[in-house]
Amino acid sequence: MQKELKASFPDLDIQILGINEFGQESDNQTISEGRDIPWLQDVDEDGDGLSDVWGNSWDITYRDVVIVNAENEEVGRFNVTDRDLASPGQYADLRQMLINAASENDSESDPESSEPIDNPIVTINTNLGSFDIELFAHDTDGAIATPGTVDNFLNYVNDGDWINSFFHRLMPGFVIQGGGFTTTTDAPANANEFFTEISLVSSGPQIQNEPFNSNIRGTVAMAKLEREPNSATNQWFVNLNDNRPNLDFQNGGFTVFGRVLNMAAVETIADLNVLNLGGTFSTLPHSGNLLADGNFTGGKLVVIESIEGTATVVGAVFDDANENGIQDGGESGLSGVTIYVDANNNSVLNAGETSTLTDDNGIYHLRAPFGESTI
Repeated sequence: MQKELKASFPDLDIQILGINEFGQESDNQTISEGRDIPWLQDVDEDGDGLSDVWGNSWDITYRDVVIVNAENEEVGRFNVTDRDLASPGQYADLRQMLINAASENDSESDPESSEPIDNPIVTINTNLGSFDIELFAHDTDGAIATPGTVDNFLNYVNDGDWINSFFHRLMPGFVIQGGGFTTTTDAPANANEFFTEISLVSSGPQIQNEPFNSNIRGTVAMAKLEREPNSATNQWFVNLNDNRPNLDFQNGGFTVFGRVLNMAAVETIADLNVLNLGGTFSTLPHSGNLLADGNFTGGKLVVIESIEGTATVVGAVFDDANENGIQDGGESGLSGVTIYVDANNNSVLNAGETSTLTDDNGIYHLRAPFGESTI
């Protein structure tokens, strides 16, 4: 959590410390081994047999998380025995308590800097309809940011790796899954042609698990190898049901990194026939049937034909007095400056090109399509 908070909120001074009770010094090595947060040993300077902080100042219960402000005043408490952090909901509650406390402490922060940033939205266009996915690049209503997983997903999108890929797994009432295979045809005549025309999607490096959100209906999560929590690469799935009891805890928890905004096309896919072509393709969604001789009775695979989307570009325009390309202290932001996506690269704001104005602090938020853009 410490690493994730520092990455998501670098301007907030959030520090997690471990404190060991007086009289339990022998546990220090066992408790702190492999951890990278500061670990403090409580003492008994007044000789009453109780930890000065643990027993006297805060009257701490075993496994309490005490949240304090900049003046060392308690502003909240969270017991990890009563509220298991293996639950994404409990994890999110503690995380939000820390953020709220740090935000109150950050009295010098610019209120403009906390303006919410819109998450990227991708449109998955299949031969059976389209659906939109909001990606959790930033904290949003009811969801915690999963920046590493979102970056990984967008790398595959921007590289075009999933064009002509197909959903290869349908477990009715559970998930639909894709991202791992492409095909040259959405309507192979038979099983032999199916296997002849498919290829693996080239996979990048495995990514760090970010299991902060729950696998409820309509959420999008990464698939991974069994018993390897940090093994996700290119395959992802949509939850067709509330899968929290299973997927929130299995294999370190499955990283939910987005949610479907319109489920109609997903439900169409979920209602397809499930064909058994063996192995990885034993639950293949298809709009036809498979005969005993290996021929399909018409119908199609579910193929992704294109992926579109936009994301928010955030930046600042300022008076760079020392011309070092960095906004240093004392360099003022410039308000009212027009910022636009120069789609045709002619250095002129033309009709139809997205634009905005910088605010009083020189900050701008601009929606732009995925890929490279000239701002």
